[in-house]
Amino acid sequence: MNNIYIFSTKDKISTARYFQKAAKNLFDRVYYLTNQNEFDLIKNRIKVSDIFFFIDPTTDFPLGIEKLGCLKITYLLDTHINYFHSSKVFSRFQLNHRLLLSSFFDCVFIYYKQHLNEFIKFKYPSKKRAKQKKDIHWSPVACEPSVHCQNLNNKRNYDISFVGQMGPKISFRYKFLTKIFFSDDLSNVKKKYANNISDKLMSRIYSHSKIVPNVSINEDINMRYYEVMAAGCLLLTNKIKNSGIEKLFKENVDYVSYSTEQDAIRKINYFLNNPIIRKKIARNGQEKVLNYHTYEHRLENMINLSKNLNNNSSSANFNSIKLAEEYAKIYYILRRPDQIIKVIRIYGFNFFVFKNLTLSILRLINHKIPLTKDAILLKIQAYKLNSNFYKS
Repeated sequence: MNNIYIFSTKDKISTARYFQKAAKNLFDRVYYLTNQNEFDLIKNRIKVSDIFFFIDPTTDFPLGIEKLGCLKITYLLDTHINYFHSSKVFSRFQLNHRLLLSSFFDCVFIYYKQHLNEFIKFKYPSKKRAKQKKDIHWSPVACEPSVHCQNLNNKRNYDISFVGQMGPKISFRYKFLTKIFFSDDLSNVKKKYANNISDKLMSRIYSHSKIVPNVSINEDINMRYYEVMAAGCLLLTNKIKNSGIEKLFKENVDYVSYSTEQDAIRKINYFLNNPIIRKKIARNGQEKVLNYHTYEHRLENMINLSKNLNNNSSSANFNSIKLAEEYAKIYYILRRPDQIIKVIRIYGFNFFVFKNLTLSILRLINHKIPLTKDAILLKIQAYKLNSNFYKS
């Protein structure tokens, strides 16, 4: 195959980095870009036969992407994230941002199945037109065997473990994990909790663990499903609906679910006392993810579904002022007034663009020096998350 250009986050541990690793087995050359300057340096080298792959979330967006003649695909995550669970506005804010981004791509892949129809309606208000097109798809995350499947012959010293954030105190995740890890209900169980560690250390912990309890946010099929199964652990997760889980795994065959905190505690005790059953389910889950749910599987499927869709993006039909307005909205959300100034120079200027330039400056200031109620709450929450984690 030819080259693939991945534009995504600078973070060393992310979904995009796993796709980067998988792409090396499928493409002649893999380029990884993280900002506008890197995109500007390389955009004239991108051929029509290449693929440009944007993976959300990022802190930048490639200005001028509509001019590329190659196939442009995107993988959009985090539409389900809602830090303040009582705030529907914040959740919609996250979704609207991804809807805007989707306009610039020929084929769109969505992580959160529950929002698939939102993207279809956004591009195709007519139901008849939507049925004719096959350019918006659900695609779950996956595992990276070279990272997540290691040290499987180790003695499993931890009865239960969990790696990740506990979340806000008002969330079910925080209350659940506190009950499981810090109460006396499982006093005879050897536990391990960790946060802010490398993906390899996370996998090492899981490879020494028997059971990993999981709490999905807004009923998403998170990365922990695949990471835990790949490590040969029994996944014990909360029941989720309308997520597509039944198309991926079989309950009580590949994983086990719980309905309440007490149900989870009961099942932890049961599977610790019945190692043969526990190991069988864990082995089934491991075989399933390694055979069908790696990032290489996902990328191959995306490429196959995207064939012959060049120039299929909505932005291909935008005039200059429409492009200016769409870019301005995107960079307002990203808190990038510097990029909106570039938009004005290239595409033109109107009141709407100026409004978003002003709002993006205010959002940037509010991010650096919290002024609004939500920004202050997020800052407090981040401080608590970074200071109150238990590590053994």
